Amino acid sequence: MFLDRWCNIKALPGANRLIKHLKAHGVPMAIASNSAKASIETKIFYQRGGKSLFQLSLVRMR
Repeated sequence: MFLDRWCNIKALPGANRLIKHLKAHGVPMAIASNSAKASIETKIFYQRGGKSLFQLSLVRMR
């Protein structure tokens, strides 16, 4: 139930535009979080094109 809610979260205004701009200019990006892998995948990678924008994700393993 909790993870189902994360699928519907929208990014902050301008966040996707900034990330895509940085990616287009070759800036390497990664995600580091103390959230569980499932939470990060749901929050970030279910956004349109989210997974392809980041080269690395560091998350807490359970």
